[in-house]
Amino acid sequence: MGKEIVRCTKCHARLGVVRRCESCGLPFCSMHLQPSSHRCGKTAPEPSLKEKAPSQTPQRRRTLVAMALILAVAGAAIVLAFLWRGIGQGPTEKLSPAAEWLRDERLRAGYGSPKNETLLSRMRDAGMNALVHAVGYFDGGNPDQVADIRTKAELCQKSGVKLFISVFYFTRDAGRPVEARNYVTNEEKAAPCPLDWSYWEKAILPQALALAELAKEVPIAGFVLDTEMYNSDRAHIYSNAGCFCDECYDGFLRGRAGVSGAPRDKAQRRDWLEEKDLLDDYYDYLRKETRSVAAKVRARIEAVKPEMLLGFLLYDHNWYYRGLVEGLGTAEMPVMVLDESTYTQGWGPLGMQMVQYFPSMGYNAFYLPGLWLAFLSPERIESEAYHCGANSDGYWIFPFDSLSADPDSLSGDFVLNGSQLDYWDGLARADSEIERRLEQGDGYQSSIPYYEEPDGTILFQLVEGEEAIRIVNDGFIPRVGLKVAVNGRVARLARIDVKSKSETIAYVPEYTGSTGIYGQRGLNAVAVMEKDGTVHQLLGSTPASVFE
Repeated sequence: MGKEIVRCTKCHARLGVVRRCESCGLPFCSMHLQPSSHRCGKTAPEPSLKEKAPSQTPQRRRTLVAMALILAVAGAAIVLAFLWRGIGQGPTEKLSPAAEWLRDERLRAGYGSPKNETLLSRMRDAGMNALVHAVGYFDGGNPDQVADIRTKAELCQKSGVKLFISVFYFTRDAGRPVEARNYVTNEEKAAPCPLDWSYWEKAILPQALALAELAKEVPIAGFVLDTEMYNSDRAHIYSNAGCFCDECYDGFLRGRAGVSGAPRDKAQRRDWLEEKDLLDDYYDYLRKETRSVAAKVRARIEAVKPEMLLGFLLYDHNWYYRGLVEGLGTAEMPVMVLDESTYTQGWGPLGMQMVQYFPSMGYNAFYLPGLWLAFLSPERIESEAYHCGANSDGYWIFPFDSLSADPDSLSGDFVLNGSQLDYWDGLARADSEIERRLEQGDGYQSSIPYYEEPDGTILFQLVEGEEAIRIVNDGFIPRVGLKVAVNGRVARLARIDVKSKSETIAYVPEYTGSTGIYGQRGLNAVAVMEKDGTVHQLLGSTPASVFE
């Protein structure tokens, strides 16, 4: 008889080593083992004390002392919390009604520009609750466009579907070209520097504020910014490759000692900062400046329509996106992060990491994984929509237009991987199961299968000129307590941070006659064992016994 497969109660990952929560007794993976990670710490009753023999009086005394200390610490924490709220805004557990709706109902949205009005009734019948309508550019002075949004908002309201409006951050196709200083990597790019306030004030805020004004008259639930730069041929998204424009670079150097030799050549700036061990400080400066810009944008929109949720598409662990989250999200109104990294695989290792990442960073954010119809069959959409909705703050489907358009007219990014009817049936089953999960809690076991995906966030790289490798953590949680087997010899790594590499791990070459890139270097097998016993076979096959 085969070994019983046990899965994490929260994310349904297969467990190599089965560990159970001390509070509720259910099995969880290492990411979700703590009660705070799966919410039983808030909802489960206190575990009953085991009966002790009368002779164990010293143990009872120690228990009472421990309880007294816990109460004292808790009391001090409450006092400090009140003091903190007295001197600053501080954290608060009370969400706004708009944010409470998203937290309690989970976003179950379609993203696109559908033309068929019957789509809204199909959404309602399937259990979906939101439409993210992509307009490209919203011109509050265009009466036809205003009337169109007004009509859509009223139709959405009648169908019980909330309407969010999405605009492009940078495109001349849908909007009006605005002069701005250029984003700079090792060269100037055809994209605006994200810290150029004049760009936000002239290109983004007029759209957001016009929608906020319209939301006073018709129900528009939120404003979403698509950060993908469709009009730039050389800068798709902001990354750690920039920005090294004069204003960003000089702003960082201003008032800093020991930088008199800083190069003026834009192509040399990044390398010089790295050489002087200033690059991390530079990115931190950009992050804080981005946070300041985003907070100003949020304040301007809040002044017009306080209950309008804000969000953006795409996410990566870099200065720009971290600054956006910090500036746009608050404790009362977390920012919506519509992630595209889940587009093709759905709910998998990456999604499991992301739901831990945002709380671990202290960010006020709703994590919303996206699903791309062209890559996922109706059966997979049913599974991925359910597992996303059950374990994160919801899901969104792209391109939603494809579920109402003439199937024969679909091409490119808009093709489907099955029939429209099968997709609708799958979404209806997923949403029905999400409802049951919300009603019954994390202990609910759905019959919808989970399609296990390999963890593509842990990799290795060859070290040039050495017989050594580095382990790469391309994920969103730190990796701790790792064992790495290279050609059968085991090394230990204490920690690899988010989006980081390990120190070099030397290996003894073993040449087998292979002419591949690794075989030529005498590298035949690389495997990593995580703290919970999960083994990642990165190259070749390493027996589990090697790690014992």
